[in-house]
Amino acid sequence: MNEKQLEKFKKAKDEVKNHDFNTATDILLDLYDETDDQQVVLLLGETLFMDQKYVGANRFVEDNFDVFLQQNFELLTRIYEKNHRYLQLRIIATGLKNEDKINLLEEIEQSEKEYEMKKPNSIASNAREFMHLGAFSADRQREVIKDAEMLPIKQYLAGSKISLIDPDVNPVWRMQLLNNLMRLEFDEPVDFIWIDNTKHQIIPKEVADVEQTNAFKEIQREVNETIGQQDPIKAAQLQVIIKVDMQILFPYIDQVVVEPHKWVEVIMQKMFGDVSKTTSDKDVLKWLSLIDSIMQTLVN
Repeated sequence: MNEKQLEKFKKAKDEVKNHDFNTATDILLDLYDETDDQQVVLLLGETLFMDQKYVGANRFVEDNFDVFLQQNFELLTRIYEKNHRYLQLRIIATGLKNEDKINLLEEIEQSEKEYEMKKPNSIASNAREFMHLGAFSADRQREVIKDAEMLPIKQYLAGSKISLIDPDVNPVWRMQLLNNLMRLEFDEPVDFIWIDNTKHQIIPKEVADVEQTNAFKEIQREVNETIGQQDPIKAAQLQVIIKVDMQILFPYIDQVVVEPHKWVEVIMQKMFGDVSKTTSDKDVLKWLSLIDSIMQTLVN
């Protein structure tokens, strides 16, 4: 921060001492537009919370997640609790060890109980919609799933298990639910309808995250070697598209993508049409056609 910005920051800290969190927030918001200094980020998160602007604090933490995770973990969890971000809190807890994990899970459970006592009708309504997810349009399903992430764990798991075997739930959202169970390290078998429209069963905890699969790692290496140095912009675009494709194939990425180099070649042809190597690999094209049709269901 320059001298003028430091003066503003000092003024904001003085307002915090005076418990005028609203004024402090206004000052810090101006500073945040001018600088990405972590001192500003951290203090602004605190003033938003202390001023009871919980929704705004939640959005701010999302935009600066890594800063709060590393620098003010307690504030991050308190903001998430106020916004009933129970799924995200439980996923964060999986990354903790020993007493820290136990303490956070106890806090989450206590917060869930208090929420159930204060807002039983709201929870019941969210849970009911989640249980009947397939009755809604794809766009509405997205919103229902987002709301469901604020449910206590019992209701979230119950709704997820039903939605995973509902053929009317969009395949993208079924895979997202399954991915969430994986991130929660859920260790019981669950049934789900995969993108091939057949029922499968896995233990989510035993499934690899998209970025940890051998196929994804090999594809990233192939992209970097093929065009990463010559055209980093194209490489970045390609990596974004490929990650979306791999997410649709979850949790069977390694079983489907058996020849990663062919996937890179075909996707590059589809995206840029200027690849020297050409391939008409029918298996890759078949899967990409299925992925395209599934993605189309989100916009129709």
